Amino acid sequence: MYTQTEYILFICTGNFYRSRFAEYYFNFLTTQMGGTQKAFSRGLEVFMARNRKKGALSQEVLAYLKQLEIPLETNQRYPRQLLMADLQKASKVIALDETEHRKMFQRYYPQYVSGVEFWKVHDVDRTTPEEALPAIKLLIDRMFGQ
Repeated sequence: MYTQTEYILFICTGNFYRSRFAEYYFNFLTTQMGGTQKAFSRGLEVFMARNRKKGALSQEVLAYLKQLEIPLETNQRYPRQLLMADLQKASKVIALDETEHRKMFQRYYPQYVSGVEFWKVHDVDRTTPEEALPAIKLLIDRMFGQ
């Protein structure tokens, strides 16, 4: 029997920190549970100079994934800019911070705003990684009924 994969898209600003953790944690859980869903992540403003970070993935994310004993591939991809094709591929779209991302969606993809689920996990300027990453974990755990 063939089961079609359902794609969950996690979005933040730079695709370096929050959305990447959500992608890795979600995919870890769905693999553990034998699910057919697959997460991927993108950033709304990866192209902005202020969002170009050093390295492929936040050190805080790497440390938290290690703490959770979630294995990662050796070669990590760099942040990716959100494209229209990503929104069309996804069956569910989640933006990590409503305050920050609703305005960006209205600017770049106004036709998709009504279909986005907005969470309230702020970036490092308002919430520390020690608070934000467990908050994302809890929200994803709830998606899996845990």
